[in-house]
Amino acid sequence: MQKIIKPIAFLLAAAVLFYVGKPKLAAFYNNKGLAYYENGQYRESLDFFEKSLRLDPFKAVTHYNLANAYMGLGARETEAAEEYEKAIRLDPALSEAYRALANIYLGRQMYTRAIDLITQAQTGVPDKKNDSLRNRVDFEYAVDCLSKSVDSFLSGDKERAHALLKTALKIKPDFAYIHYTQGYFYYVDGNYDEAEASLNEAVLHDPRFYLAYKVLGDIALKKGDYEKAVDKYKAAISLNNKVPVLYNDLGLIFMRMERYGEAVEYMEQAAMLDPENIDIRYSLASVYRDNGQFDEAVSKYNETLGLRPDYPGAHNDLGDIYKTQGKDNEALAEYAMEIRYSKEKLAKNENDLIILSNLAYAYRNSGETALAEETINRAIALDPGYQAAYLTLARIQEDSRDHKSALRSLKKARELSVASQPNFIDRDISRLKASINLLNIYPDEVYLKNGRLIKGLIKKQTQENVVLDVNIGKSAGEITLPRDSIERVVRSSDPQTD
Repeated sequence: MQKIIKPIAFLLAAAVLFYVGKPKLAAFYNNKGLAYYENGQYRESLDFFEKSLRLDPFKAVTHYNLANAYMGLGARETEAAEEYEKAIRLDPALSEAYRALANIYLGRQMYTRAIDLITQAQTGVPDKKNDSLRNRVDFEYAVDCLSKSVDSFLSGDKERAHALLKTALKIKPDFAYIHYTQGYFYYVDGNYDEAEASLNEAVLHDPRFYLAYKVLGDIALKKGDYEKAVDKYKAAISLNNKVPVLYNDLGLIFMRMERYGEAVEYMEQAAMLDPENIDIRYSLASVYRDNGQFDEAVSKYNETLGLRPDYPGAHNDLGDIYKTQGKDNEALAEYAMEIRYSKEKLAKNENDLIILSNLAYAYRNSGETALAEETINRAIALDPGYQAAYLTLARIQEDSRDHKSALRSLKKARELSVASQPNFIDRDISRLKASINLLNIYPDEVYLKNGRLIKGLIKKQTQENVVLDVNIGKSAGEITLPRDSIERVVRSSDPQTD
């Protein structure tokens, strides 16, 4: 009986093939496979697509459907890619196959291959889906180049970083973030003109790109164009008024411009937006100090030091306020704390310029002039272009009444300034020149037993005292020195001796 059934089954199948023909049966199997595929039954659909192809192996759409079934099963991407390629060879106008294969290459980050496929598809029948996929591939390719560029830049390979950005710009020339990143790289490298050009291009493509305005403000600040920096930061704030660093930057610029009331306004806003930021808290304290709001400044400095007792420079700042208020003991205690913490940090990094400068300043205000000068000269030896060191050195030299050296140090600091640096350096230079002129007209010398030399014009001498006109601070004044404190007196009218 079994032997009879098999031939009958064969004859029936042959009759069906004869009646409907191979192409129709292949189409039947293909449609059956599509029904399973649409129900998510990918393995069943795959069986019917394979049956269909055994009957009609040159049907492009069936190869495309089989590839989709492989993709539905997962982990069979390579087989799917092969089927999509067969479909394309059989029917170069089958856009769906190009897009599907392009998506596989996109997933593998083979962007140029994906672009080639979409370009081929676009040469056929116009299809908005091709254009949409091309935009997606271009975007992901540009982002990939951008990401790799940032990684290269951070690792120190700047040549590769810029090359990748150029590739990204060729792919997406209207992508504002690429122009911004290029501008930021140039800014970090100090190429400010090129940075501005790239950042302005970013703003051109995206007028609401507030970060580009922020860096444009940073560049203007570096160039010393404070008014332009203010305009750029305000433009950034108008686009995003929730970023505390923008208010902080504006506050710092107004400090440099000595417009302290405006500086306070923006710093307070920054602190309100980011109350936990210790750097903003310190900046606000410094603005209060410069604006003469000493009580508020002391409060903020103490808050800063409560969170970080070794915050660089904060003890010096507090010491200066106490000194101005006549609280000498409190001032000396703060300078001593600055010395302590600075030494601890220098034990870990002896070449930290900021800490060296802070230490020298604290030594100077503690009366340890020799240590102060030695320390600040270390900083200058490490970096002859460190402007703050020359300002500190000038103060130390002025304390020692070496006005000519102090003047040279101030002039060096001025050389290192940007064009529109605040005029406090010029004011100090003018004051020192006046001091030197006063000393030139007060040519007498009084040598004290403690080793100090005082130059002035002797007005009167008695057995008990010597009275001199001297330079005191910004003007002239009169002092009386007890005879028992004097080693010797040399008058300009006396004969010169060796």
